Amino acid sequence: MYIFPWLLTNLQVGVGWTTVLLIVCIQLCCKDSHLGLATLLGGSLRAVGGSVAVVVYTAVIQNTMEEDIGPRVARATIPLGLPSSSIAPMIEYLNHGKVQDAMKLPGVTPLTLRAAEQAVKASWANSFK
Repeated sequence: MYIFPWLLTNLQVGVGWTTVLLIVCIQLCCKDSHLGLATLLGGSLRAVGGSVAVVVYTAVIQNTMEEDIGPRVARATIPLGLPSSSIAPMIEYLNHGKVQDAMKLPGVTPLTLRAAEQAVKASWANSFK
């Protein structure tokens, strides 16, 4: 658990160096009169590319979650006795980390809650594939 911040810090250091090296390479490869324009275009294209990637990946994750999470949680919890009317609120509570509120829903037992949590985790994992 404590290795995660250390890992993120080291990954950011790597990204920082590649960004600086890219800017230096762009500046070394162009004429002095085009130095500012080349640097501007290099930074702008990198920023635009990152923005487009965030939008595309967010849409993919959201669409996959919308298609996958409901049926997956239903398959995991209905055989254990959870009424179908509790599935949508259960998903909403678990996605927001409100386990205590999910436990108050009708028909929820510790077993169904555990199964729903595992199904939600599996659905998130599937959406990141």
